[in-house]
Amino acid sequence: MEHPFDDEKLIVALGQLLFKIKDHIDSYDTIISDEASGRLPSLLIKKVIDKKRHQEGKTSIPLHFIAGGHQVDYREKSISEFLEKNKNNFGKILIVTDLIATGISMRQLATIFKSCGVNDFEIATVSLANDPEEQALPLSENLTFFQKNNIPLIYGDVGKTGHYSFYRKNSQTGVEKDILQREAFPSKSNTAPQNTINKIRGSIDILAEEFYQLIFGTNKK
Repeated sequence: MEHPFDDEKLIVALGQLLFKIKDHIDSYDTIISDEASGRLPSLLIKKVIDKKRHQEGKTSIPLHFIAGGHQVDYREKSISEFLEKNKNNFGKILIVTDLIATGISMRQLATIFKSCGVNDFEIATVSLANDPEEQALPLSENLTFFQKNNIPLIYGDVGKTGHYSFYRKNSQTGVEKDILQREAFPSKSNTAPQNTINKIRGSIDILAEEFYQLIFGTNKK
């Protein structure tokens, strides 16, 4: 699929995720996107958050992209350096990703955050592979880890909608990631058509406005 936001299931998942954070959506001070497949949902969520913050008289929040996901331990040193350098400026963080399947990679990333003294964060994923009540391993063990460590985890839908929409779609995001790379940041893709990227970014603007009006009402600009 060239255009991920043509997928009705994805729109529903994103909407459900935003509804779950709506009551404290303006409390986030920073978004950290789990690259590369977390880039597009992160951009959308940031736009909705910024609209709400502006309505409350607050400023826009920064968005950082780091290469999390599979084999995140390869990038632990680089990610730790980034966190140590910026931890006094983050405030409350929302980590955004496309899918939590087993929870292993996100648990590793959360552990890196905590080891650097970055403790005030929540995790938002477009999709959670299994219903928590199913107690599917190893996901259930990692969900327990998040609970025990007071790490809120919010998900849009149960399944793999986010994965199918965003994983390995560098032609949509404009970036690509080698899972064995050591750097915390992904590389710019040389194969991404700019007109496709522009079209998708335009759709994000439209969707953000529609979600904002749906969630917060047409009288709040």
